[in-house]
Amino acid sequence: MDYFSIILYNVDKYTKLKTGANAYNTLAITLKPLMDIPKLQEKGLAAHYLIAKIIHQALFCEVALKALVVRDNKEYGRIHNLDELFHTLNQDTQQKIIDKMGGMNKDEFEKLIAENNNHFVKWRYFYEEGATCNVDFMNKCSLAIREVLFDKSLE
Repeated sequence: MDYFSIILYNVDKYTKLKTGANAYNTLAITLKPLMDIPKLQEKGLAAHYLIAKIIHQALFCEVALKALVVRDNKEYGRIHNLDELFHTLNQDTQQKIIDKMGGMNKDEFEKLIAENNNHFVKWRYFYEEGATCNVDFMNKCSLAIREVLFDKSLE
């Protein structure tokens, strides 16, 4: 099956979401090394890549969580915030994500995901109101979500 068939034609919603999430994750991962190039840092250009990485990482988390919601046989409606999508998941899927967070407990995870729930919007318009991001949490969260999403034993 070619790329356009996956995105446009007779493919189930879960596969479309999973494919889209993987694309956004690939972009976020590709941008990370560019932020670490000393010449770009010296010229103040690393921030360009950081903004793009945060946006794509947040979009990955949103679409991947939607895929997991669909895999859990639930609907996500018009939800875009990460914390709301997370709470739409079955309890066991929520716990699988938290378990991948390296010893973080549920209360701590829920607090951090609520604080970092809307980076896709906030960082697209960072110049209007400013934006902050717990980069360490988002890196760990996106990795945990990815591991659960691509765990073949759960499909």
